[in-house]
Amino acid sequence: MESNNAGSGVGSTTGSSPSSPPKKKANSRRTSEVWDDVELFNVVDDDGVLLEKGKCNFCGKIYKAESRLGTSTLKRHIAVCKKLHQPSDLRNESIGPNCITQEGFREKLAICTISHDYVFRCVEHKGNRDVHSYLNGQAKPISRNTHKSDIVKIHERMKEELKSSLQKISSRICLTSDMWTSLTTRGFICLTAHYVDYEWKLNSKLLSFTHLPPPHSSYRVKTTIYRMLREWGIDNKIFSITLDNASNMTNMQNELRDQLNGQNGLLCDGKFFHIRCCGHILNLIVQAGLKVIKDGIRSVRESVKYVEGSEGRKIKFKECVEQSGMKQTRSLWLDVPTRWNSTYNMLERANHYRQAFVNLARMDFEYNECPSSEDWEKIEVLIKFLKPFDEITKLFSGTKYPTSNLFFENVWKIHLELRLLCTSLDDDIRAMANAMMLKFLKYWKDYNLVLAFGVILDPRYKVAFVNYCYEKLGGEYVSKVEDVVDDLELLLEEYKNQSATSATQSGVSMTSPSVPLDNYTAGFYASNINHNTSTSSELQLYLADPLIPAFGDIDGVSKLLPFDVLQYWKDHQFRFPHLSKMAKDVLSIPITSVASESSFSLGGRILTKWRTSILSDTLEAVVTTRNWIRGYQMDDDDEDTRDDGEEVKLLE
Repeated sequence: MESNNAGSGVGSTTGSSPSSPPKKKANSRRTSEVWDDVELFNVVDDDGVLLEKGKCNFCGKIYKAESRLGTSTLKRHIAVCKKLHQPSDLRNESIGPNCITQEGFREKLAICTISHDYVFRCVEHKGNRDVHSYLNGQAKPISRNTHKSDIVKIHERMKEELKSSLQKISSRICLTSDMWTSLTTRGFICLTAHYVDYEWKLNSKLLSFTHLPPPHSSYRVKTTIYRMLREWGIDNKIFSITLDNASNMTNMQNELRDQLNGQNGLLCDGKFFHIRCCGHILNLIVQAGLKVIKDGIRSVRESVKYVEGSEGRKIKFKECVEQSGMKQTRSLWLDVPTRWNSTYNMLERANHYRQAFVNLARMDFEYNECPSSEDWEKIEVLIKFLKPFDEITKLFSGTKYPTSNLFFENVWKIHLELRLLCTSLDDDIRAMANAMMLKFLKYWKDYNLVLAFGVILDPRYKVAFVNYCYEKLGGEYVSKVEDVVDDLELLLEEYKNQSATSATQSGVSMTSPSVPLDNYTAGFYASNINHNTSTSSELQLYLADPLIPAFGDIDGVSKLLPFDVLQYWKDHQFRFPHLSKMAKDVLSIPITSVASESSFSLGGRILTKWRTSILSDTLEAVVTTRNWIRGYQMDDDDEDTRDDGEEVKLLE
């Protein structure tokens, strides 16, 4: 005899016999906005049929929610729900200024998921729901689809706020862009904006993280990036774009420059538009040199693989370390061959335990990859040689401070170092330096003039430093300082013309600088500016000022003094109205695409082999919104660390 225990209460799932299971109805995709405020659940009727019901998240009333019935009834209820439309601070029975609302609860959950890369279904986990109910019995549990909808809403809201902010800033915007292939073989392209805001603070904002199906031709990439710029309303505010050295990206920037020039969107017809990623160039330069001593590097790599291959070998290696009179305070490092500085880290770690590897070769007859004494000597020389390159790469990869003013000095140091090593008595080092010099001259022979502007606009160096560097190089470089100054004046004249045009169109004085409304001294400075000062004399006035000391005595040692170049131009913006505006844009130029590559690291943590079905639009919403909320801040579990707790950062 069939038993009839069908429950009539909410969420009952009993009432059908084993011989006649409930008939499930097809779950069609719910797209109406009403599902943001209504929670779906199932009940079983007396006939054993599974029915869908909808409960208002605010008043708890229950309605039929069969797909064939539509959503009209639910919409009418939401429109008149008293609990929903009463003041938010009265929706809960909690008393006090910090009472929890359902909207606030859902937004906090969404921001938590965005910030820490949680899966959407975490809101449906029983443990989470128990915690929420324990903290506040008024909190209504939500489904993963509602949670996803909340995340998208936050994304859209923050996007509009950022879009409005970008359109209002007076400075131009520098871009970085790069491409990435996920583990699902889907191609993505990202676009990052770098600019100095009204407070003279450097900002880096990820604008887009978009799925880009093949082919990844220059035209397709250009069309995609131009569409992004139009969508954000900044296609007439671009100063430069930093790209890697892929041929399609090089061709793309030519096409994009022509398109932006067609609408007068670039300065000086885009002469200073394209910036090559210094990180990628450094990688190409060093990789060319590493090929010369690849056999020694291969021996170290295989040695590390051997030790890390089993727990027993690790224990034996630790014993060898102790026999050599050392403590294993640092773990071994296995490199990524395409990233030169990870190879540097591997060699530096292995050389630290050089004697331990020698001891291991004596104890373990299966270990036959130990580098020879000659190889170890070459590796030690190589580590000293690569250390300055490693330091410069990390310096170039910063996102919280301007880097364009650091380019000229450090590239010049690399040039001098390579010249010196090309005369080394060691055949391998000399061959390596010659190979690197060929790559160096291919990409940096002209030192990228627009980045030479950065060091001139640093009041610690100016033109005198550029002239000093070129004189040290000698030959054809001696006359290049004139080219740099001529191009600087050309760009500055463009700023003067643009300022005059915009001032005429807006009907304001052409000589009054744009200042924040809360600056009480703005009127004084504006009224005391020499209205007849020409652009060239403004530059000459700046260059005539004495240099700001770069080094000073700190604890009895001569060290580089801390200096904020943006703060300097903020303090002098009224004295040099056009020059300061140009400095704001030039100092915004990122000299590497590290910011864009950081977004791919985040994308890889979200789009894992356990989460491959996430939609591209949803992935973009999570990745970009996380950047807007937290910048490039990483959690402790996001960092690539070793067991000694030391952070390891892979930079190209």
